[in-house]
Amino acid sequence: TLLATSGGGLADRTYYFVHSYACVPADDDDVLGMADHGGAFVAAAARGSVAGVQFHPEKSSTAGLALLGRWLEGVTARHGAPA
Repeated sequence: TLLATSGGGLADRTYYFVHSYACVPADDDDVLGMADHGGAFVAAAARGSVAGVQFHPEKSSTAGLALLGRWLEGVTARHGAPA
């Protein structure tokens, strides 16, 4: 379960994690969400126009589709619809 710090209706849903890698951002302000599996770890982070998640949204059912939809809305709002 992802515990999002930024809200947006994407927290407290189940996402598919498949490996043990974890990033450690240099700035805590870059953390968008945390997860816990034997210890808390960063599950989503962003800085500027770059964002990343530690899980597989494409394998995370409706929660993953919702996250990808929000991401696409954000990109489209900033840069326009793809040609």
